[in-house]
Amino acid sequence: MIPNLPLKEFVIDLTKKKKIPLQLSSMARGGTVAGVMHQMHAGCPSIVLDVPARHIHSHVGIINMVDVENTIKLVLELVKALDDKIVRSFTEI
Repeated sequence: MIPNLPLKEFVIDLTKKKKIPLQLSSMARGGTVAGVMHQMHAGCPSIVLDVPARHIHSHVGIINMVDVENTIKLVLELVKALDDKIVRSFTEI
């Protein structure tokens, strides 16, 4: 999916402000439910927040608990920071 760019910039700025480590990545193939959600009806600004993992589709997936904790911090900071005015700004033309 191609994320909503103002939302993406908002998340990046928030991680810098709150000093939460961030890894940006892109994949040539694959998909996510957010890829469909941001296209439905009038659209829904979407972004994927993910925990880096190795061997994700196997029975021996490996994650770093620090990455999990930082992802939780980011979600909590987003919940605190997003209000109606900011959310509406993501779709203003």
